[in-house]
Amino acid sequence: FKKIINRSLNPRLFVGHCLTGFEVQILSNPQAVEYGQFWEMNCTTTCPEPRFTIEGKGGGTKPNITEGENWQQYSYSNVSQWDLKYPCYVMCNTTGTREKAEITVPVYIRELNITQPPGALQEKKQYSLECTGPRVYPKDRLILKWLKGNEILHTAFTNVSGLPDEDNRLRNVLNITANKSDDGQNYTCVAEIILESNDTMQIQTSSITLQVNCKFLFGQHTPCRRIG
Repeated sequence: FKKIINRSLNPRLFVGHCLTGFEVQILSNPQAVEYGQFWEMNCTTTCPEPRFTIEGKGGGTKPNITEGENWQQYSYSNVSQWDLKYPCYVMCNTTGTREKAEITVPVYIRELNITQPPGALQEKKQYSLECTGPRVYPKDRLILKWLKGNEILHTAFTNVSGLPDEDNRLRNVLNITANKSDDGQNYTCVAEIILESNDTMQIQTSSITLQVNCKFLFGQHTPCRRIG
């Protein structure tokens, strides 16, 4: 099979196959869909006399189906299932052969949570910042990044897709040693989804501002910014 990707159609995506004299292409809009939102796919072919069979599962509700001479479209106004996988088969009456194109569309929610140590940090002590990502299926399409300013400090991902009904969130734990320069510094967790085109799409961010106390006279601690 030949995989055809047209990046110029962002935020839409073509995935197509051609083996026996005609093409089958899937157009997904959008490339990743938020749970509860609108999604549509369009299967088109270059076969002049096609018969379509779309064996998709997902969406959670009955799709609205429209069709033309060489295309068929499925649309959902409210995606309410996590497994959004659609193969489109075309039997070409002209050639007597069948082709298939298939796409798996990531489904996500935007919830992103950060856990940090309570209160101010003490200079030169070690701490952990934990970011728990949003629910995404397939899970291996999610990337979590910790940033300090614009600098990427740590990236987390998994090679396991998980199960559609499984709510097992990806975590990114960043271990730091608090220092003077961290006082007033923003740390940001970014959630991104890997699209079928291998591009990424940012779906959510969450930030915290650290307070670091520096050791001062007589063993007392005070915010480092006050010391200068």
